[in-house]
Amino acid sequence: MSLLSLPTVLPPEGQSEDTDIRRTWQSLGARGTVTTKGKMLLALFAPGMPWFGFMPTPSLTQGASVEAEEQLDALLYARELQVSNLLDASHYRVGMSSLIEHCLVTGNAVGRIEKNYSVTSFRFDNFVWERSGTELIWVVTREQIDPIQLLNRSSREELEAAGIDVDKMLSTQGAARPIEMFSQSELQENGKYAFKQEAMGITIHDSEEKYSPLICVGYEEITGEKYSRSFIEEAYDDLLSFNSLTGSIVQSAEFVAKNWPAVDASKGLSTDIFKNPNGTPFYGRVSGNQVDGVGVVNFGKGGDLTVAASVAQGIEKRLGQQFLLDSAAQPTGDRVTATQVQRVALELDGARGHIMQRMADELQRPYIKRVISMMELDNKIIAIPESISAEINIIINTGIAALARQINVGKLMQALQIASSFPGAAQQIQFESITRAIFQGLGIDTRRYLKSDEEMQAELQRAQQAQMQQQAAAQAIETTGKVVETAAANQGQ
Repeated sequence: MSLLSLPTVLPPEGQSEDTDIRRTWQSLGARGTVTTKGKMLLALFAPGMPWFGFMPTPSLTQGASVEAEEQLDALLYARELQVSNLLDASHYRVGMSSLIEHCLVTGNAVGRIEKNYSVTSFRFDNFVWERSGTELIWVVTREQIDPIQLLNRSSREELEAAGIDVDKMLSTQGAARPIEMFSQSELQENGKYAFKQEAMGITIHDSEEKYSPLICVGYEEITGEKYSRSFIEEAYDDLLSFNSLTGSIVQSAEFVAKNWPAVDASKGLSTDIFKNPNGTPFYGRVSGNQVDGVGVVNFGKGGDLTVAASVAQGIEKRLGQQFLLDSAAQPTGDRVTATQVQRVALELDGARGHIMQRMADELQRPYIKRVISMMELDNKIIAIPESISAEINIIINTGIAALARQINVGKLMQALQIASSFPGAAQQIQFESITRAIFQGLGIDTRRYLKSDEEMQAELQRAQQAQMQQQAAAQAIETTGKVVETAAANQGQ
């Protein structure tokens, strides 16, 4: 499958760094895969637009006051911003791009969430798994790492305690330097995952995790099959035909385009005249600017290629529709707008809606749960009181749902415009709540740009005190004036 799309995603067995990558006659498969990957990455992990959120259960908010709900919303929004800022700093989208790419080409992808919240992806021939539907039962990965990378994952003391000679490991050079490391994550009876890593035949890490550090993603699940089918497999027949036709057309066109010079030996001419430098004179009979006995042979069969070219164009059109290459929703430039993201999301929801939901269940949700759990252990996120932590759910927004906040901002702005045309409507609107909702919908940190209730109360108190001081000063001036007038009147008498 990868040969007709991106050969480097899954090279042939026995491929080494010294072996040339096999080439095909077309690049449509590669271009289509990269385009589809970019659109899916944009719809799933749009920059500057949170693709997750925290939602309290109805039982938690039932009967709560408006003030209590606003305080809870502010707390959850602050947690969301903390997670979003940390993820942006970790460059997690690079790893997610590789996972989506492997999923499209091979149908299966595995990634490991690192300590810095980034993602490391594994090739299809470097992992095995067992799943039940979308739930991971166990997965084992294999990789080659440098000893320095091993030291970055575990301390020298931990490695030496595990029985590894660190100094000898670091001094090894050449082809023997890389170390083969295995990682395993297995579901336990208590719902947690046993995570173990081995290198050089020694266990270097063994722990129980609430959420698996290894995430597994499949593209199209087939009932009864252990592994999923790929996006490229859906277009494999057309890609194979298009590649074969393109190869035939190119080779035939190359043959048709060739010209073979010929000479008549009976005229005393030799093929050596074609070996001489340009402009070298030679002897021969010239008639009508043509040399008697010299000609050029061309088979002139270019018209025979039209049938093959017509069939190839039809296949190319079908593949363009499959890969969404003909879409006007493809964003360009370094930055994308919410409107562009909305167009891509709508297109993918229509063409690959079931796949987007699968990505939410197998990729986005396990990743964000693991990241939030790690942040809580590292004290990098605002804590939720234990009494309500079970009542807070993590929601995943895929496709057009990821733009729900931007859509709500537009609705709020439209409602304010409509309300402004009705006399007295402004007195019924809670502008503070609306302003906060607009800022949150635009992804702006309300803690930095909106005043808190305490700040508003303090400003009100200062304004009242200043007003009281002004009134006291005015009254003092008025009293002093009256005293002066009275004294002047008494002197006049």
